[in-house]
Amino acid sequence: MTHSPSHDASHSDREHSASELTDISSNVSGEGISGKAVDGRYVVVAMIVFGLSVAVAVALFWNYQTKPFRILTLALGREFPASLPKVEGGLPKKGPAILRIAIRVPFHPEEDNAAFETFRDKVLATCVKHQNLKPFQDIELHVFYFPPKHVVVRRSVTMPVSEVLEKFPQPDGPNNSQANSHSVEPGTADHPAAN
Repeated sequence: MTHSPSHDASHSDREHSASELTDISSNVSGEGISGKAVDGRYVVVAMIVFGLSVAVAVALFWNYQTKPFRILTLALGREFPASLPKVEGGLPKKGPAILRIAIRVPFHPEEDNAAFETFRDKVLATCVKHQNLKPFQDIELHVFYFPPKHVVVRRSVTMPVSEVLEKFPQPDGPNNSQANSHSVEPGTADHPAAN
């Protein structure tokens, strides 16, 4: 029985494909690009090192962002327990330099206006006492109330720093002329210099 040339060609193609599949399956079995097997211990160590480097990078970034406002954040936490204050500041893409405070309150800020104004004044007095406000143009205060089984209530106000400093003078605070001589731009400010 004679074989046609086309039959011989298809047979050789099948053998060639089978050898390629064998080569591919050998690479899937855990061998690296060079053909050597990668030890699982090295993979685990590499994953741990990568995870630790990401954690360190996040911690350094968090420290860089919060350090200039840490004294004020701690002071607000002492003044208003369980308020979970968050303070940040800097120069936005457009507009003036802003000191932004987000804080939790135990009362409805829209229904109890007298309590809100008293709370606002205490927050501003704490800011004047513990933070150099000279590099900032405005203070934003965002208060949040979490009523049980209801939607979160938020009330926000923005106040010029010049008005705040007039209303709450603090001769021994970080906003006096001596402390202000050590001030730097928002976003790069460290905690206020000690007198």
